Amino acid sequence: MRNEQNAIKLKWNASNDQSIMFHFWQSGKVGLHSHEYYELFLITEGKVLHEWNGTEKVLEEGTLCLIKPTDFHRFTPIENTRTVHFNMKLTTELTESLCAAISSTLYDRILRTDKLIKYRLKKHEYEYFTQTVKLANCESAHKTDKTTSPLMKTLAVNFLFYIQRQLKKTQGNYPKWFESFLETINSPENLCKPLGELYGISGYSQTRLNAYFHEYVGTTLISYLTQKKINYACNLLRSTNYTVLQIALTAGFHNLSRFNAVFKQTTGETPTAYRKRFIRLTP
Repeated sequence: MRNEQNAIKLKWNASNDQSIMFHFWQSGKVGLHSHEYYELFLITEGKVLHEWNGTEKVLEEGTLCLIKPTDFHRFTPIENTRTVHFNMKLTTELTESLCAAISSTLYDRILRTDKLIKYRLKKHEYEYFTQTVKLANCESAHKTDKTTSPLMKTLAVNFLFYIQRQLKKTQGNYPKWFESFLETINSPENLCKPLGELYGISGYSQTRLNAYFHEYVGTTLISYLTQKKINYACNLLRSTNYTVLQIALTAGFHNLSRFNAVFKQTTGETPTAYRKRFIRLTP
């Protein structure tokens, strides 16, 4: 089991024009930690022992991994082996946006997977990465200026496309009716409807729909909806002046205490603290 008590939480106060950051990390041990952002890293030289949520695995050159905010991981150098990895930090908002540009279901697939999300780049894919890095002139610098950010966002899209391809291999494609159902319940007007109405939208009985949900998503319909409701609430906290109570009701929570508890369990902070953090970041 992972030792979360000894882990540190890495924070990143991203301004509006710094939704993505990137750098190279050479050797050195990195202690157990988690993030408040998404991390894409690519091993560009050597190999390293990587621990993810309590599971250790040696990662070699050309391995791309996506780390979610809920994950805990660390890097441990292998004796007499030099390792370098390219690291990208993406805000949750940017990650959702880039995923949506690729597929309407990619972000959901990322959220529900319970395994380390990794992909081994092919030769031409690695060559594209190398060329992009040279164009951005960021071989050894931490650069986030506006001239390189669009190029890095393009690279991030390609990385996420590789991730999608890998997830399709391991998870398989949804049937068209199920993808349509997910898109329907993800809309604000349907997200907060009672479960009985959602079963009616699907055209399947409660028992049958729950069986399909376990098969395709790997979690319960209630858990899936709860995560989507919290995501919706986060958007409202960032973009509106609604009170926390109004947001709780809009997101389908009829009990403020329950909303506060679920929100903190999911994001690690209260709705009020979450909103204050984003207010501080707003110019």
